[in-house]
Amino acid sequence: MRTHLTLTGPLAAAGAALLSVAIAAPTLAASVTWTRQFGTSAEEIAGGIAQDATGFTVVGTTGGPLVHAVRGANDGFIRRYSRSGTVLWTRQFGTDGQDMAVDVAADSGGLTVVGVTDGSFSGAPTTPGTDDLFVRRYDRSGNLKWNRQFGTKRDEDAGAIAADASGITVVGTTWGTLAGSSPAGDADAVVRRYDRTGKVVWTRQFGTSAGDSADAVAIDAAGFTVAGGTDGDLGRKNAGPFTDMYVRRFNAMGSTVWTRQWGQKGDDQALSIAADATGVTAVGYTTADAFGNASSQAFIRRYDRSGTLVFGKIFGSVDSEVAWGVAADSAAITVTGYTYGSMDAANKGSFDVFVRRYDRAGNVVWKAQFGSTKADLGLDVAADATGFTILGHTQGNLAATPKGELDIFVRRYSR
Repeated sequence: MRTHLTLTGPLAAAGAALLSVAIAAPTLAASVTWTRQFGTSAEEIAGGIAQDATGFTVVGTTGGPLVHAVRGANDGFIRRYSRSGTVLWTRQFGTDGQDMAVDVAADSGGLTVVGVTDGSFSGAPTTPGTDDLFVRRYDRSGNLKWNRQFGTKRDEDAGAIAADASGITVVGTTWGTLAGSSPAGDADAVVRRYDRTGKVVWTRQFGTSAGDSADAVAIDAAGFTVAGGTDGDLGRKNAGPFTDMYVRRFNAMGSTVWTRQWGQKGDDQALSIAADATGVTAVGYTTADAFGNASSQAFIRRYDRSGTLVFGKIFGSVDSEVAWGVAADSAAITVTGYTYGSMDAANKGSFDVFVRRYDRAGNVVWKAQFGSTKADLGLDVAADATGFTILGHTQGNLAATPKGELDIFVRRYSR
C-alpha cells in the first residue's frame, strides 16, 4: 500500500454512525507468531511490506540513525526479515534533502523500492522539479543493483509498486508532463513499467479536468490494476463532487481495459489493491457527507477480471476507520487499517489496529483489533498460504519500549 500517512482528515473525524454491515461469524483461526518493534529517538514512518519464499521486506522513512546518521532531513530505509522474524539486514539511504520510501515489491530476482525525493541520488539524473520519484533495485542480500529517478519541472508523488516475472510497475501522481501530453487537470495519475534491468518499457498518464491520483497497483497473469482517487468523472459522474475512488484495469501492454468509479457525497479514496486468480480487491475509506459531519468508515470492494462488482462493503464503528492495506491468498482476503472506536474489540487507547479476513463472497471469516494505550496504525499487509504479516506504526509498547515519537511494528500471524 501506498498513500502517505496523515493524522488529519478522516482520522480526526468522530461522529454519527454510518452504514453498519452484518458480518458472518469468524471461522478461520489465526494466531500471533511474533511481533517486532523498532525505531530511533526521532520519528519513523512505515511504507510498505512484501514477502517471498524466504522472508519479508519492509520499507519506510527515518528521521534518525537507524543504521547511520541521516544524510538530509529524512532518509529512506529497507529492512529484510527471515520468516521467523530475525533481522537479516537493513539499508538506510538518502540525499541531502528529504527522502521517503513508500512501497516495496518482491519477485524471484530481487526487491524494488519506490519513493519520493526532493534531492538527487548519486547515479540518477536530476530534474528541476521539487519532488521526484525514485525506484531502487536490490538483490536479496541487500546489494543495490540500480537506481532510477524521474520527474518534471513540477511535483511528483509516489503511490505504490508491484512486480512480476517480466518487470516492475510503479504508480504515482504528477503535476507535470511525464507521458508526452499536458496534464488533463490539476494532477494526473501516472503508471510506469520497467524491465528488471531498470529500462523504461512504457509510461501512461491519465486523468480528468480535476485532480487524479494513482495510489495502489496489483499485478496478475492477465494484466495489472491501478486504484486511487479522482475529483472528476473518470469512470462515471462524480458523486461528490469531491474525491471518488476508482479502479482501472490495464492489459500487459499498458492499454486500458475498463475503469470503475464509486463514491458517496464526501471524500472516498482507494488506498490499496490486491489481485488473485479471479479478481481484484480494493480498500480505503469513505465519507457519507460533504461537510465532515459524519466520521469516515472503511470500505472493501471486489471486482472480477471483467470489471463486474462482486461485492462492496462499508464497515466501521461510530468513530473513524480507514482500511489501508489488503492482500490476497488462496484462503481469504486480509485487510488491515485503523479504528478510533471499538469496532472488533474494546479500544485500547486512541487508534487501534484492525485486521479482518474476508472470503471471496464478502463474508468476514476472522477479525482482530489490537493496540497499546497510545496510537497504533495498521498500514500494510502481506499474505501467503501459511499466514499474513501486518506492518504499521505505534506510539506505544507493542513489542518493546518506544524508541521515539513514532516506531514501526511488524506482526506475523500463522493460520
